[in-house]
Amino acid sequence: MRAACWLVLLVSVLNSAQSTDADACAKSPDADAKLKACSALIDSGKSLPAETVAALLGRAEAKLMKRQRDAAMQDLDQALKLNPENAGALSFRGAVHFQRGEDDLAVADLDHALKIDPRDAHAFQRRGYIRSKNGQYDLAIADYDQAINLDPGYARAFTSRGRTYLEKRDFNRALADLQQAVKLDPKDAIGLTALGTACSYQEQHDCALKAYDQALQITPDDLVSLYNRGNAHLSLKQYALAIQDFDQVLRLQPNDARAFARRGLAYAGLKQYPQALADYDGALRFKPDNTEVLVNRGLVYYGTGLFDLAIRDYDNALRIDPKEVKAIENRGAAYLSKADPDRALEDFDSAIRLDPKDAFAFLSRGMAYVMKGEFDRGMQDMDEAIRLKPGDETLRAVRERVRATGQKMFPPKK
Repeated sequence: MRAACWLVLLVSVLNSAQSTDADACAKSPDADAKLKACSALIDSGKSLPAETVAALLGRAEAKLMKRQRDAAMQDLDQALKLNPENAGALSFRGAVHFQRGEDDLAVADLDHALKIDPRDAHAFQRRGYIRSKNGQYDLAIADYDQAINLDPGYARAFTSRGRTYLEKRDFNRALADLQQAVKLDPKDAIGLTALGTACSYQEQHDCALKAYDQALQITPDDLVSLYNRGNAHLSLKQYALAIQDFDQVLRLQPNDARAFARRGLAYAGLKQYPQALADYDGALRFKPDNTEVLVNRGLVYYGTGLFDLAIRDYDNALRIDPKEVKAIENRGAAYLSKADPDRALEDFDSAIRLDPKDAFAFLSRGMAYVMKGEFDRGMQDMDEAIRLKPGDETLRAVRERVRATGQKMFPPKK
């Protein structure tokens, strides 16, 4: 009788331990605790086949939490040997294939999962993400639509669809989706960052700053949010704040040529030209063929009267891209400042050939003709600049000033 009581007690203890392990395997947020509990269930040999599959999936999740993708894949393969038609396991393995860069295998698993369970919103979202990554934007959106129809509260699906609309440059739909995503999940840092991008594309820079601020409260060292917030500050001419953001980017990633270039623009906006030049030098050290940086450094040289250095930068930019219109126009302006209207005319002619609707090029060529003493021809070009941009008061003011003083300053040559 006493032995029977001990046996009942022992079975009760073992069942209790197994129940505790099952609970930890399914719910524990701690990777090590989850791994230990799931392994205990698998190794016990006392679990039903369905319970073993659940434990293998739990252990695979724990291994993924520890970034052990290959080990996680082994558990998923074993789970699917026990139950080849387990839609959840197929969807999960598809996600791991994707993380391993095995897109075709991932899609095959997700297709199989959706044939078994066509109401699996997570499988639709995962397949949509892979399709979007591979440029199949319309197919991706169709998958996200299905996921959202099945689960209207699925924040990640709204985030993913919004980011795909961004890739398609459908900014209105992107904005609507990303606003809904962060409404559903205010802690979605990826969604908040994407929302900031959508706001920036719509030139809603205050909206962008708010989204980036919220994202950075969640992930303070996120490079994308820091860089994009710096750009939003630049757009609002908040140069000191932009510099702070690019400082942070460069602290985290010291070789970031883009951050050097953008911080250089901010310093130039503050007219702190030595710092701007140092940053442009830094950007070109890591990416010497960046024509935009060469043009912007040339502008700083030009603005400080170093016309030959400006021309050198424009020459270098044009060796990389002979059709870089800004470099052509700015070099022409530098030649004008050096009182060399003939070489300036060559550049402005080239700029107009590349872009016949470039009002600045016509205005500048008009100045070059006036400097050569060809006043009427210069006025014709300035009139064309006004025709191209009739609402630009600056162009009108320059033309009237030249009309009033040009012939006195540059009399016709005899």
